[in-house]
Amino acid sequence: MNISERIAGFAGLGHKISQVLEGKAGSPAATRLAELLASERQHNGWFTEENIRHMLASIARQLQKEALEKWTSGYDLSGEPMHNVAVIMAGNIPFA
Repeated sequence: MNISERIAGFAGLGHKISQVLEGKAGSPAATRLAELLASERQHNGWFTEENIRHMLASIARQLQKEALEKWTSGYDLSGEPMHNVAVIMAGNIPFA
């Protein structure tokens, strides 16, 4: 898998997150998000619906194709062998 395919995959995820936030997904994901937004505050008072939506919108913006291309343009990825990397993100760190 080359870098453009990886960017396309992450950009697709960002697009899907945006669609779910806007309620346009038309899938069980949008329904499940609404359920989670309603219930998460009961588990942790810091996770208000507004904060969760803000965090997801920030992640979706970071996963836009243009942002990913700009980010990776500073690296020479042509000669290095690709490695599998896990992306693990904390859910309680706010994004600007």
